Amino acid sequence: AYAAPEVQLAELRRRFDTALTKRGVSVPASRPYREHFDQITETPSFIDAARQFVRLYEEARFGTRRDPETVDRLKKLVEEIEQEAGSSKK
Repeated sequence: AYAAPEVQLAELRRRFDTALTKRGVSVPASRPYREHFDQITETPSFIDAARQFVRLYEEARFGTRRDPETVDRLKKLVEEIEQEAGSSKK
């Protein structure tokens, strides 16, 4: 079955949010993701992947990058964050 880009993006964002929660990162609803990650000074290994996800997600959601390659890259970034969330609990 074919999923519309909006449905795919919504699912990826849900997975992203869940992975962040598992990592102990909470983004206030009133604060944009990009702004939140730009102000993080510590550098856990997943932060770079999170920043890349946010940049690509915004381009796909609000811009013109809704090609399959962008969706695939977003999936890979979420998977990377999910794996780190599962493997580096303290």
